[in-house]
Amino acid sequence: DLKEFRPTFFVGVPRIFDTIKKALLAKIPQDGVKRAVFDRAFEDRKAAMAEGLETPYWNEKVFKNTREVLGGRVKCIASGAAPLSAQTQVFLEVVFGVSVLQGYGLTETCACTTLQRMYDTRKESIGGLLSVVEVKLRDADTWKHTNNPPQGELLIRGPVVTQGYYKQ
Repeated sequence: DLKEFRPTFFVGVPRIFDTIKKALLAKIPQDGVKRAVFDRAFEDRKAAMAEGLETPYWNEKVFKNTREVLGGRVKCIASGAAPLSAQTQVFLEVVFGVSVLQGYGLTETCACTTLQRMYDTRKESIGGLLSVVEVKLRDADTWKHTNNPPQGELLIRGPVVTQGYYKQ
């Protein structure tokens, strides 16, 4: 389906991204010349991307076909619903050559409350608040906003927050 629809923005959950990673790694021999070439290309591209650079040779020779797995046009990947591991986030960024963002949200907030910014290189981060929400930590039982790290009940308000549930 992805090859037919050719999305430019791909949103999913960590389980999907872990499955994609596993499938791609399964196609690479565990040893030998092909594995050595992939490992070298991966490390070179990861280092280049950390500096805001590209690796045209590796992009053409090693990573060109991996982009086709997602339809060939994806410019950004976003993950939510659960934490995405730093290892999977880095793997996807390198093999697809795109930013992989994480967000936080709920059904009651129309899915998204926070989202990493494009080119935010921090891993295991859910980014900053979207401009349409306000949040506050309220003390609850032993969870105190003064704890280190701060804890409590997260209160969210804004126009994206549902007013209630259907027929309730």
